[in-house]
Amino acid sequence: MKRITIISATKGQNYILSKNIKSLLKDKNLYVELEDLEKYDIPLFTASNYTDIKLNVGKKILSLVNKLIDCDGIIICAPEYNGCIPPILVNMISWVSVSTPNWRDGFINKISLIASNSGGAAIKYNIAMKNQLEHLGSVVYPRFICVNDNNPLDSVSVKKILKDFINLL
Repeated sequence: MKRITIISATKGQNYILSKNIKSLLKDKNLYVELEDLEKYDIPLFTASNYTDIKLNVGKKILSLVNKLIDCDGIIICAPEYNGCIPPILVNMISWVSVSTPNWRDGFINKISLIASNSGGAAIKYNIAMKNQLEHLGSVVYPRFICVNDNNPLDSVSVKKILKDFINLL
């Protein structure tokens, strides 16, 4: 059975989007887990504090790191934040990359799908997230799920995207 880890960068609209995506993946013979980054409450990654706190943070995020290593696909739901990736997501990626023997272990050879509930089209977030994931060794599915007040979730369209995403796993 293929495993998918859905990561929500927020407890608000992107968490709702994550839950909606998870529900659309029901009955697909998949094991799907939803992770809310806000529950981890990890400190900001800096080079100066890394040595002192890496073991403590490593214990806090060990379950997330293991889920990323063990999964076949990753779906990341986050808003565009100042034209880029939200800080909580960048921080998590930084900590995951230093919590594994090889800095890419949590993402390498994973099929990834980017999604967003944002104020606008989240194009800059999509581009930045795609670049980040590809740099980490992930294969990013070319279509993007974006919902907002002017573009509500279209379950038919999202199901098509998810079907193709699953076929790549």
